[in-house]
Amino acid sequence: IAGGGPVGLYASALLSRARVPNLILDKQRQPSRHPRAHLINTRSVELLRHLGLQKQVENLAPPREQWEHFRYCTSLLGQQIAAVHHMATDEWSALRALSPVALTHVSQPGLEALLRVEAERSAVAAGSSLLRAHELVGFERRADERGGGVVASVRAASGEEFQIEAAALVGCDGAHSFVRRHLDVPLDGPPPLQHFVSVHFRAPGLAPRPPRQSPAMLYVVFH
Repeated sequence: IAGGGPVGLYASALLSRARVPNLILDKQRQPSRHPRAHLINTRSVELLRHLGLQKQVENLAPPREQWEHFRYCTSLLGQQIAAVHHMATDEWSALRALSPVALTHVSQPGLEALLRVEAERSAVAAGSSLLRAHELVGFERRADERGGGVVASVRAASGEEFQIEAAALVGCDGAHSFVRRHLDVPLDGPPPLQHFVSVHFRAPGLAPRPPRQSPAMLYVVFH
């Protein structure tokens, strides 16, 4: 499994539960703590429910009243221009009627930590494992008397390179997937509308002051 993020960890846990031994290659040395991807949609919560993790994920989320709005303002403590209550729409009501679960708000590092515990727990009986600081750098399909499969080239952070033979390769390495590009599989859809830079900072003096009367999942500040 190329990629040790949420999708790779989920795939590993499912395979291990079916007693299919698998190996995750994760090029990161340690899990990232940088906040990113924070909205877990309804279908994803359904899949987490299948793993028995729904309640654990929901317990990581703040109370809904703290994240059910998007707010548009001149500053965090300044004038509010507008607010959108994204759980007070016909679309939200229709979605809630279609599923026994609801979308939730948990940052990706928190979700990954839960999935990592589940993947490692499930790995024991299946003989699965996770290799950190190891990156997939090449692969080729194998066609021989053993019935096919792949030979994957792996590079460790130390610079050491070696090969792994496997029945299959699962690409769980994101939108910029090495696996996808190596197979010449294009991305569908229009080109990007915008590019963002995510900056994570701590501001102890600001932390007690955000508008407690108007909490939000997202503040869009116009200046």
